Amino acid sequence: MLPAGTYVDESSIIIGNWDTADIPPVEKRFVKGKDYTVEFKKNWENSGQTMMIIHLTIPDDKQHRYWDKTYNRSGWRMAYTLWNPYTNIVDRGRSVVNTVGFINKDANTIWDGNYSNGKTPNPSPAMLGKYTAIRDDAIAPTIILPPL
Repeated sequence: MLPAGTYVDESSIIIGNWDTADIPPVEKRFVKGKDYTVEFKKNWENSGQTMMIIHLTIPDDKQHRYWDKTYNRSGWRMAYTLWNPYTNIVDRGRSVVNTVGFINKDANTIWDGNYSNGKTPNPSPAMLGKYTAIRDDAIAPTIILPPL
């Protein structure tokens, strides 16, 4: 969920494996259209905010399923430019908060991502029910995967 009044230039999105670099090197990035797709749903669920949804399928090869032995972890990273126009800063201030969710649809893994630990204010209780609906729809035959 993008913060109100902000937007993302789709061409700025970079997704890759969990490399030691802040931005994954080109050879460890996923390919848009092949490994992932992006969609934006404006005024999602009448929230006044835009939902950015990324559908990601990680290639089953050593290069893209990299295990970092130093930190003993694996995963993926996503980076993008979030634009916050001056007019939005005047209206809403300089601080923005992204609400992020992850839905794991791989039945062969044991990790189950969720949207909130129930203790933090992000997302708000009013929005949590809407995110739960996305998760439940994704676990069913319909597939939806939100970003980081």
